[in-house]
Amino acid sequence: MNSPLRKPSTSCANCRAVKRRCDEKRPHCSQCVRLNQECPGYRDKWELVFRDQTKKTIQRTKQVKILKIDQPDRSPLSGQYRDEIRQPVLLQTVPSGVMVSSQIFSSYIDNYFPRKGKANCVVNLSFPIISAIYMLPEKSPMLQKATSALSCIFLGKINRDDPILQYGIGLYNEAICELSKTLSLRSYTPDLIYTCALFEQIEAHYCPDSLDKLHAHIDGLSAIMRLYRPKKDDSHIINLIYGQHQKIRVLLSRLMHLTEPVVQWLREPGEGLQYELIQLLTDMSCFAAALDSAHRDPQTCRSLLDDCLALEKRHSEFYTKINGYGVDEDPPIYNCGEIKAGLATDNLFGPAYKFLSVGEANLHMFIWTSLSLLYPILYRAYTLTETGNVPNVLHVDDQSPQYVAQQLSIFNINKAVRCIPYCTQEGLNLWSLYCCIFPAIQATRVFSQTRDWNRFLWASEVFQHIARSGFDVAARYHELCCLYWFEPSAYGTSSPYRLPNPYGLKRR
Repeated sequence: MNSPLRKPSTSCANCRAVKRRCDEKRPHCSQCVRLNQECPGYRDKWELVFRDQTKKTIQRTKQVKILKIDQPDRSPLSGQYRDEIRQPVLLQTVPSGVMVSSQIFSSYIDNYFPRKGKANCVVNLSFPIISAIYMLPEKSPMLQKATSALSCIFLGKINRDDPILQYGIGLYNEAICELSKTLSLRSYTPDLIYTCALFEQIEAHYCPDSLDKLHAHIDGLSAIMRLYRPKKDDSHIINLIYGQHQKIRVLLSRLMHLTEPVVQWLREPGEGLQYELIQLLTDMSCFAAALDSAHRDPQTCRSLLDDCLALEKRHSEFYTKINGYGVDEDPPIYNCGEIKAGLATDNLFGPAYKFLSVGEANLHMFIWTSLSLLYPILYRAYTLTETGNVPNVLHVDDQSPQYVAQQLSIFNINKAVRCIPYCTQEGLNLWSLYCCIFPAIQATRVFSQTRDWNRFLWASEVFQHIARSGFDVAARYHELCCLYWFEPSAYGTSSPYRLPNPYGLKRR
């Protein structure tokens, strides 16, 4: 049986502490006055100021507060304060920690890379590189910040979450400071290479002003890679980056603007389809630059024309290797409305092509875009020669070589953009969108030269779709391509694919 509750003492604090009788006079107890002690007051006042730390008092105080809050006859003011107390407070910053960082990066992987199939592609090696970097057992603070910054910036962009975006930008700036210190000490380590590779990916998502920072990071990593080579090539990540990954990045950003040291680096020995594709793009860039400095020397121009014709033949041989549907056959096509993609090509270009993987789609897309770039170069090489012999590839009935080059360029870019719906279909997420920028740039250039407004608008929509998916780099390219429609001279050297009017595409 429970004992009855003891009546709470009404003595002052001093008397209650020594268990003596208190006369409870106010404002001060007589006992405290007699002993020359400062009377702290009685329990009601003392409890409000000092809070009796006994277990019973704490429990009793909590019960009283709960009863006061839940009283039905509370005043409107007390209800207002109660709602404010119970309302959850949103965090203004993203908490740091291993678990939080792991969860955010896992969300980045799930949202960026495809949910169905494997993210394997000889053109885009970002998945094996980024995932392997994150799984490293030990990472320097610089690399850890770069990894967290990438996931936060990407998720902040696609979810319109400004706090996490700003947090990622802060980590990115800190990682850049760490990188600057490392470079000043000339401490070239694998972590430095990994961090620079992540910076390139970050700049693809976050470049609010221009493409200068993205190009600076790509050029910077390329320079570091030419100066620093690990003594042991036993790192799978290093082999991927030093193999062909960075070379593809350089070509996608600097095509037609390659310096001699970069060309020598791109032509280093290698093997595989990716290596062959890199050599095709590198040679085309070199031939275009050589035509600018040929100065109408007949022998030089004839040699360049032969080189361009040989390059066109190598493109055909490469297409035969990647095309498993027959030498003269195109990939199968989707029926109208069969593929659920963000961009449709049925009305303007024809049905979308069907592929077995994103890697296969990218290879077809790149080779057709490269051919669209090559035919105007080939025609210009022909015009600089003094012989009247028209190459067979530009000789069609009684059509002019210029018109044939233009139609071949349009024909190939039309086929390239028909690969884009496959890369934008549901389930592939955003990983496959980045390589679609390459054909979209060439498409806007070709259709602005031919003044095909409808197809130019469609190509512009490709940039806008990619930009809405979290790639600032697409928005910057879109701005440059819009300038090219209205004034080609404004395109200038900001474009990686500078091919002015004299290269064969005549304005209507």
